Amino acid sequence: MFPELSPDMRQSLYDEEMEDRDTNEDGYLTLSEYMGMEEGDVEEKAASEQAVRQNVEYFYTQLDTNGDGVLSPPEILSWVSDDKRHLRNKAEKFVKQFDKNKDTVVQIDTELLKYVDKLAEHEL
Repeated sequence: MFPELSPDMRQSLYDEEMEDRDTNEDGYLTLSEYMGMEEGDVEEKAASEQAVRQNVEYFYTQLDTNGDGVLSPPEILSWVSDDKRHLRNKAEKFVKQFDKNKDTVVQIDTELLKYVDKLAEHEL
């Protein structure tokens, strides 16, 4: 019923996040990588944007459980498999990518089918 709870799916979510976010490929996520921003941008934007400040706080208080300032593989795995915010972010990213006319309805087309096929191959 909840495929994100299966070990294979958890690993798939982890692999996908690391591919998308770990820009320096060190196996850890910095705050900037977690938020999908360039190094230094987070601190600059945190002064003026409430949502960014909330994400910064969430990163340090909920995700970085060992307090070293980066997300380690176990912390990332916990985040991608347990965090409902993560699943919502994935859904929003999916809609943004495939909602061509920005009406919040995703039409089935060739690009979407290729994406689904890619997901199916990755999960097997």
